[in-house]
Amino acid sequence: AAAQLCTWTTHADTYSAGFASGVSIQFDTAEEAQIQCLELGQEVCKAVTCASSGSCTVRSSETLGSSLSGETTYVPASSCFFVQATLRVSGASRSDTDICIWLNGMWQKHEDFNGFLSWQKVG
Repeated sequence: AAAQLCTWTTHADTYSAGFASGVSIQFDTAEEAQIQCLELGQEVCKAVTCASSGSCTVRSSETLGSSLSGETTYVPASSCFFVQATLRVSGASRSDTDICIWLNGMWQKHEDFNGFLSWQKVG
């Protein structure tokens, strides 16, 4: 099967309103917030909005508003969630199973340690 590419579209000077599933944690990088967004799922998380300071949050609105404070919003392609759904449905959590997704311009390996999701850069 062909690998599904997970791409995030960058929208400068915009924000997505509302926190996804009430999660208001500020992540240090867009990458961390994007991984959290994928874990929350497509019905809940619509975007990741990052402040000009660099901290990012997972957001719930598909409609982007104009940001006056220099925020940047990243919107995931539906294929990102297809990959994530495949992970869940296949139950691929054995330590000998490597599953890679394309995230932020590089392949990253998904590993499940006793139910805790972690991501490693590949290559």
